[in-house]
Formats: sequence, C-alpha cells, structure tokens
Amino acid sequence: GDWNRPAGHSAWQLGYSCGVANNTGTNFAAGEYMCEVTLPKTSKQNLKNPMLTDELNTPYYVTYYERALSVRNELARFLHLTTFGPTSAELDALEETYASIKDAAAADNSTDTSSTNTTTTSLSHSEAMSKLQIDWVKAQMDPTTFTSGEFSSHRKYWRKRLNPRRWETYRIGEAGPAPCELHSRWRKFAFTD
Repeated sequence: GDWNRPAGHSAWQLGYSCGVANNTGTNFAAGEYMCEVTLPKTSKQNLKNPMLTDELNTPYYVTYYERALSVRNELARFLHLTTFGPTSAELDALEETYASIKDAAAADNSTDTSSTNTTTTSLSHSEAMSKLQIDWVKAQMDPTTFTSGEFSSHRKYWRKRLNPRRWETYRIGEAGPAPCELHSRWRKFAFTD
C-alpha cells in the first residue's frame, strides 16, 4: 500500500510520490510499484530571530529496528488490554500455561512416530500465544466459575436503574424493564381515541 502521512505539524513538509516505475534503477525494475518520500532539509530555529530557521544540511540516516517482546511482556500487554492490569501472580500463571502449551505441542510431535505423519505439529510462538489468549478468554466467560453462578453485566445494572418511575399516563412505553417489573412505564389502557 501507499505511505500514510504521519500526524504532527511537520507532516506537510513531507512529499509522497507513489506509482509504477517507468525505468529500471538501483534495487527496482521497470513496472514495479514503489513509493518515494521527499524529506525536508534539516534545520533548526534561528537563535536571534525565532521566526527564521537555519539550514543545517546534515544528512538523514535510515535505520531499521526490530523489536521483539518477551513472553512475559506480551502477556502483560494482553492483560493490560483485557483487565484492569496484570499482577505478578497472573503473569506467572500465564507464563506457566504458555510453557505447557508449547511443551504439549512438542510432546505430541515427538510421540507421533508414524511414517504417515510428515508434518510437524509444534506450535509457533504466535500460535501458542493465540491459543493461550483464546483459552483465557473462554475461561473468563465460563459462568461455572462465578460465585453467583451468572454473568455480571454493567448493561443489566444500568438498564435496571435507567427508567425511574413516571406517573404520567400519556407516556408510551419506553425502553426499560419488562412490563411486569418494578418501575416499568406503560400506558394504563389498550386503545386510545
């Protein structure tokens, strides 16, 4: 895809040109789709007059960073997104679960010595992490683990208290509790003129 313009006040200084190359050059061939970014000259604010800038003519350096998260950091990021934040105990438990998922996949692969099975069944890091996250979410949604035996719902709590009692008879039944529940609002008659 094409380059996206970054946010910020300096984004207007960047020029983007994307399209199919008409000729062949260094690291590209004619007919390839490519994008070119024109960067502004390097500059700094003039110390005597802040409205002016001084050109520095220093080069840009293109760098590449590869960032890999540890299993613990990835689990912490997952728990930050799905809970009110991770605890050390939760992280330790999930790390053990992750290791057991990886070990179980490796054990299944080593015990299957049949000549018909030529594919490996060991899970990659992303597959094991995905399985762990899916299993964790399913466990969170299992009502048998709740002390009340049923789901707690912010929506149910809010809807129960949404419609205070109204004494007007001209109001048509509105969103709220079921007709026979406390504080529900409905007309007192079936037909009107």
